[in-house]
Amino acid sequence: MKTKYTKRTGSARVRRSRALGEWRFDDVRAQSYVILSASAAAAGVIEAPVFEEQQQELETAGWIVTVFDNDENTYEQVMAILMIATACTAEEAYMEAWEIDHLGKSVVHYACEKECREAADIISKIGIRAFVSAE
Repeated sequence: MKTKYTKRTGSARVRRSRALGEWRFDDVRAQSYVILSASAAAAGVIEAPVFEEQQQELETAGWIVTVFDNDENTYEQVMAILMIATACTAEEAYMEAWEIDHLGKSVVHYACEKECREAADIISKIGIRAFVSAE
């Protein structure tokens, strides 16, 4: 796409004549504004497609892993095992470790029953009590 700019000659502005397929900068800016306005107005209408695997995960989700506080494990140990068991970030693991320490327990994972049981088994290997239940 070719872009034509407006040229200044002295005090008067002279526009180059447009041939078929040529654009002025003002035309491109106006078109992008219209496209952005239309997409912003329709943003609430467009929905992402749900694939079969995602649909199955949504249908089988509804299980949680609750971890309880103990006096043996450090924050670093709890954070490390949570990141391994639930594939969470260090920031999320720290927040969950803080909740466990200050509130006595925390829900650390939400998924299907099989995935929750696997996560709870990994967490319990370092002596932390983890409980799996339906939500």
